Amino acid sequence: MISPKKTLQRILKGKTTLEQEKLDEYFLTIPNDPNILWYPCAGDDFNVITELSEKRANFHHVEILPDLYFFNDYSIDFDRELPIGTVFNDGKSVVTLNEKVELMMNPDENIPYFVNPDYISFPGWVSKGSSIYLLNVTRKDQNHGSVNQWIIYFNLENTNLFSDIILKYKLRISHFVKIREGCNSEGGNKVSVAYVFNFLSVLQTQYILNDLDLNHNSYWDSSAFRLADKIEQLHGLKLFDFKCIFISNVPNWYNTRKVYICKIEHSNDPLIHKKHM
Repeated sequence: MISPKKTLQRILKGKTTLEQEKLDEYFLTIPNDPNILWYPCAGDDFNVITELSEKRANFHHVEILPDLYFFNDYSIDFDRELPIGTVFNDGKSVVTLNEKVELMMNPDENIPYFVNPDYISFPGWVSKGSSIYLLNVTRKDQNHGSVNQWIIYFNLENTNLFSDIILKYKLRISHFVKIREGCNSEGGNKVSVAYVFNFLSVLQTQYILNDLDLNHNSYWDSSAFRLADKIEQLHGLKLFDFKCIFISNVPNWYNTRKVYICKIEHSNDPLIHKKHM
């Protein structure tokens, strides 16, 4: 069986020879079966690399650390929003982008790029094509010190990344982040990524970070769960139930909201009722 790292090395390529060398160097630093954190609709929020650093993870009772970070956002403008240098500074924390390595999908894999207008609110924000970068980010926090992390950032819509890469290639998402997503005034999603909770057994997820922002619950029930059914059938999946065990919280994430950290306890019972948090 091909390891997840080998799979990612097959999917992702550097845009140039130099960038391929940088990518190869990065892959040397991660294990064959990495713990992958996925943060959909991430925007310019890098708080998670602080909160899941070794010191803060111990404080939160998170026993397993991510080895690899996946961020994605369909509307991110890497040149305007994530230039080299300081990308965020509110006097309490500073985020610096040290390095950007441009990547691309291996054309031999035939991975589609699409943004379904039924899932988003602002089609004018959609890029003409996908962009992928390996980013080296430093976040300095006045309370929690400095953390440096590499992040693979996809300019893809959530369902595109989830269905056509994560599920297709059977990647294990050990940590799933549902924070600040675009189903509110801060973004442009019509369908909540909360539908992914239905697939935690398939993803073998061990921890979730969740803002419990359910202001649009009635809308999600009809749209997000139809999408979950569609993806379940498309991939021929069997979904199993789970429990969320609360272990910690971050009271003021990104200066806007409380975030709950939960450990996932998996069950052998089939998932009958679709989950929302």
